Amino acid sequence: MIYLLSIGISAGLIAGIFAQYAAVIKVVSWVSFIGIASFYGAGGKEEGVVKSALANLSGVVWGVIIFQLLALWSFQYAMGILVFLAVIGMCAQAKFKLLSFIPGTFLGISCLFGTGGNWKATVIALLLGAVMGWVSEKGGIMLSKVLSNNTSNNTKEEQINS
Repeated sequence: MIYLLSIGISAGLIAGIFAQYAAVIKVVSWVSFIGIASFYGAGGKEEGVVKSALANLSGVVWGVIIFQLLALWSFQYAMGILVFLAVIGMCAQAKFKLLSFIPGTFLGISCLFGTGGNWKATVIALLLGAVMGWVSEKGGIMLSKVLSNNTSNNTKEEQINS
């Protein structure tokens, strides 16, 4: 429990400060929060930064491709067909380890759609979210160690699960 509480405190502190100032630094805050979630969903740690960032960015690329093709191919069912084909590609790319986090790819394309196709703002916010997730995890680990040292002589597993 100490570990989870520590992650919560660290992530909450970072998220709260970011939420307060995201508009000032002109970052799409909700996209960054999805970047944080993607980091944790990919398993955290350094590998989570890489897997979530690459998956998110590949989703953005798939979305850009859809928008570009829609500009050339506009008929009643074009969007549905292009999304269908993109989703096949998004799932097939998971064959490659660095692109294996399929939910991250869906999050990336969803964020691009949600920003109306603003790929620069989407990429910046997603990458910032991955970094904030990593920092919050590191901060939570450090806080957990401090708090665990102040508990009784429980084993590490008991301290994490308490």
